[in-house]
Amino acid sequence: MNKRLSFFLKINFFITILILVMFLVFNKEYTPLSFLLTLFGAISTAALLYLLVYILFFPLLFTNKIGFYVVGLVVGAINFIILSDFFIYKIFNFHINGMVLNILTSPDAFDSIQVGKSTILAFIILVATFIILEIWLIRRVNEIRNAVDLNKRINKKIILPLFLIVVGEKITSGVFELLGKEEEISNLEVIPFYQPLPFSQLASYFGFKSDKVHLVVNRDSKIE
Repeated sequence: MNKRLSFFLKINFFITILILVMFLVFNKEYTPLSFLLTLFGAISTAALLYLLVYILFFPLLFTNKIGFYVVGLVVGAINFIILSDFFIYKIFNFHINGMVLNILTSPDAFDSIQVGKSTILAFIILVATFIILEIWLIRRVNEIRNAVDLNKRINKKIILPLFLIVVGEKITSGVFELLGKEEEISNLEVIPFYQPLPFSQLASYFGFKSDKVHLVVNRDSKIE
């Protein structure tokens, strides 16, 4: 396995976490528990995204240059989409969804949406920045002599904590959903790509009826 490519993925993983954590500023109020749960929600979302990348592109982990550039393109696109979603959420208070994509890809999109030159320029700069960043990271990782050792050390330090964070966050948010603790889980909706476990459906399957709060994320920015 190309350990340098694995190290490259981990660097991008931490970049993704930083971008996702930025979304926490959109919540006006936190309890200590809801802040911790939302923070862990951001981390677990990044962890699951990169687990999916690892699974889908696992064969490329055994290649050299082609693996770097394909994976770099994928994770760069992920970070670009999440950062773009940050600005969309800041302006419109909802995430990128099917409705937004339909509007942007329709033939009359630019007639219905006023896009200034500064917006187009900012978009071009953002795309160029991510491309340059990924190319620089690829070159830098290949220049670091102890990249393989660093990758091993990072693996030892983060795998178990990440597993505990993901499992703990999903179970905690699921239990809070069943108990109707809206104040603890409602802040999770600001995190793009966040996926809660279907605790309500599982509870109903086993005969437990609950009319408590049901968390819906990344659809219409509402708690139902």
